[in-house]
Amino acid sequence: MSSDNIEIKFCEDGSVDLSDFRKSFSDVSRNDAGKSVVQSDHQVIFFDDVVKAHKKYRCYEGQFKSMDALYSEGKGKDIWLIEFKSGEVNAGDIKEKACHSLLIAMDLRLIESLADAKSRAHFVLVYKLGNRANLMRYSSGNPNEQAFPRALGNIRWLFHDAVSCVPEKFISDFIIPHYGALGMN
Repeated sequence: MSSDNIEIKFCEDGSVDLSDFRKSFSDVSRNDAGKSVVQSDHQVIFFDDVVKAHKKYRCYEGQFKSMDALYSEGKGKDIWLIEFKSGEVNAGDIKEKACHSLLIAMDLRLIESLADAKSRAHFVLVYKLGNRANLMRYSSGNPNEQAFPRALGNIRWLFHDAVSCVPEKFISDFIIPHYGALGMN
């Protein structure tokens, strides 16, 4: 099914069903040249397609930007909004994507409010730039942790925490803990 034909579906309890938007990390992390930032067949929600479907659902004219992927372990559980970059990181673009993604997640009731986002929404930037292999993290609960990239500024205050890392760290610190051993589903 073409992603342009996927529609947002709602469950009887009013929650949203995004199962039709699932793709592999390899697919959602592709750059404009078709190369994947992260190699994994594990499934995640392709949030770019959710935003397209949301635009049709709400019938709005404007242009929303979005993070590449959404990961959640279920209704009312923590969610991760993930952006993959293989080239230059444009801080303004990332901030806009993060804000728009949170607004759409709230409209779809994946997050109930900004207070809810601060308690269970996580921002992850996975980038391929040089060899900066250290995970940089800012947690709203402990501002004395390692600094989140300064250029991304205040978006960290919208989330429970904000993380940036290289693909290898993302695999070891996110994919393996949440999905188990790396490999096929």
